[in-house]
Amino acid sequence: MKDTKRYPQRLTFYRRSSGKWYVRWMNFIIPEPARMMISGTEIILDKVTGGRDRVTVKIFSDNPKITLTKIRETFWGGADYAVTNHIGLPDIPDKVWICNVTRFVFKGSFPDTVAIDW
Repeated sequence: MKDTKRYPQRLTFYRRSSGKWYVRWMNFIIPEPARMMISGTEIILDKVTGGRDRVTVKIFSDNPKITLTKIRETFWGGADYAVTNHIGLPDIPDKVWICNVTRFVFKGSFPDTVAIDW
């Protein structure tokens, strides 16, 4: 794994009244629609929050509850990740797609592994 200390260690996500999830990112150049969680990530957020509208997750945890492992970067941008569910959350997808905004969060690259705890 690459040196993860150069990446943010926590990310906060919030849900609008529409039910859509977004990552809170202080770089206001990235408009909110580009920060929307789709393609499986919103399902994971629905499950881990227990009905709350906000959650902060620790990324690169030593004891992850969910691990994302990069499968490939996609031709149209973004990357596919396999999902390992360490705690048996029901109805978690086996795979998610992470959009190109991730490159801003992770300083220009898609990490090989993201180990998530909350």
